Amino acid sequence: SAVAHYFFFMCGLFIAGVNCRFASLESNTLLQKATKKSALSMFLFSILTLVTLIGVYGLILTARAHYNEVKSIYINPHLSNELLEKARSGFEKAIKTDPLEPAFSYSLANVQWYAGEEKSALNTYLDAARKNPMEGAYWQRIALLSKGDSIRNKLIEEGYARALLKSSMIINYSEYLLWKDERTKAIKLLQKHVGEDVDFLFDILPLIES
Repeated sequence: SAVAHYFFFMCGLFIAGVNCRFASLESNTLLQKATKKSALSMFLFSILTLVTLIGVYGLILTARAHYNEVKSIYINPHLSNELLEKARSGFEKAIKTDPLEPAFSYSLANVQWYAGEEKSALNTYLDAARKNPMEGAYWQRIALLSKGDSIRNKLIEEGYARALLKSSMIINYSEYLLWKDERTKAIKLLQKHVGEDVDFLFDILPLIES
């Protein structure tokens, strides 16, 4: 996540600062010798930085724990309200703890979509796309909830072009067709891609079981 990247950046910055300090002690310099006051300030700053890094990483782990508790719940139109709300609660806690992770927003949007909250789902999908604009699956979901065929088709094409894992795009579209009761069209789409890639069958097992 973005927070994790920031954490490792700060760790690297902290280590680089310490290394520079040791290197400066071993070389000649025109700089004045550090006073006790400046040394104390540097020490306190280092402690504050370390505490901040530990706190940030703790939040990342906590958010991931909330997410892992419910990520195994396969969100689909036939899911019970109890499981749907359990998933919603877990994803909301994860977002609150780590608001920069796009996967958390995307998962919450899926819950909102199948709960019939299309407007909220669209806004949450947009939030996920803003956090990671290169993830094609987010744009495809936005397209499926957008009005106007021209806008929808353009977003689907753009989302497919950006997606690294093309199979996820096919699954998303098939879920949408099933949700719209276009079962025959969804089955033909899945059969076509299973014929082209046998491994794709394992990707759609949760969809078939639902």
